[in-house]
Amino acid sequence: MMKRFIYSVLAGFMLCAFPSACDEDQDLCINLAGGWHGDFGAFYVDSITSDTSYSTSTSIIFKPQYPNEKYGSGTQTDYYSGGKSVTSDINWEIIYGRIYLKYRDDPSRDVRLTEYTLNDSAFFGYFPDDRQFDMHKDK
Repeated sequence: MMKRFIYSVLAGFMLCAFPSACDEDQDLCINLAGGWHGDFGAFYVDSITSDTSYSTSTSIIFKPQYPNEKYGSGTQTDYYSGGKSVTSDINWEIIYGRIYLKYRDDPSRDVRLTEYTLNDSAFFGYFPDDRQFDMHKDK
């Protein structure tokens, strides 16, 4: 009986002493949720001319499935010179500090973000191909 009590106390201590990645993911979700604007490094390649156009700005909305949930949906709108804009529906998820973006209309654009800094007002970092992004929270 005493042995079981000691193991219970030790297990409780371990849970308190070492915060889980789930708690960190929860904090990331709270910061990520909402609207963002800035340079998300978006571009498209014209299928006829093979010319590459880079966006002048991007607006992204991350909506959690439930309040403070670690996954959800949203939209990304990329704005280009000449007044052109492209809006994509996205699904997103945070797993062990990695942010996964899945584009419903074009899975070839799916990305896993691991090199980033995120707080309640700024979201910046690098895509796996070393393109940089720099977003700011809408007020």
